[in-house]
Amino acid sequence: MINDDTKVCPFCGEEIQSVVVKCSYCGEFLEHNADKFANIDVNEKWKQRFNAVDFFVEDGKWWKYKPDFWKIPFGKRLKMTCKIYGDLGSFLATIFFGGFYYLFKGMWLKFIIYGTLSVITGGLLWVWFPCFAPYDYYRYKVLGKQW
Repeated sequence: MINDDTKVCPFCGEEIQSVVVKCSYCGEFLEHNADKFANIDVNEKWKQRFNAVDFFVEDGKWWKYKPDFWKIPFGKRLKMTCKIYGDLGSFLATIFFGGFYYLFKGMWLKFIIYGTLSVITGGLLWVWFPCFAPYDYYRYKVLGKQW
C-alpha cells in the first residue's frame, strides 16, 4: 500500500521509500532520470512505459537488451515487461486496430510499411503490431525517428 513515505519505482514498478535515490529492486538511479521525459507530450502512463523501455533496451530497439537487464530475476523482468505493454485495453486496441493505432499515434510511415507487409503476408504481421508498438512509439516520441 503506497503512502506518503513510499512511491513506485518508474522503472520496475516496485514500491520503494520516497527518499531513495537508487531503487533497491532494479538498481536504477531515480534522480538523474526523474524529469527525462517531462517535456515529451504524452500522458503519465506512456512516460512510465518510456522509462521501462529506456531501462532495458538500447535506443528503443526491442531486440537489443542492455546487459543489466539479464541480471534482474525473471519475475522482476516479467513485471517490467508488463509495464511496457501497459494495461489490457491498450494491448487490445493495438491488436484490433493494428496499423491504424500507428496512424493515430502519428507514425504514418510505419503504418504504410507495416500495413503493406500485412497485406502481402495475408495479415500475419497484423498480430505483431502489439509487440512492436511501445518500442516504436518510444523511438518516435523520445528519439524523434520512426526507424
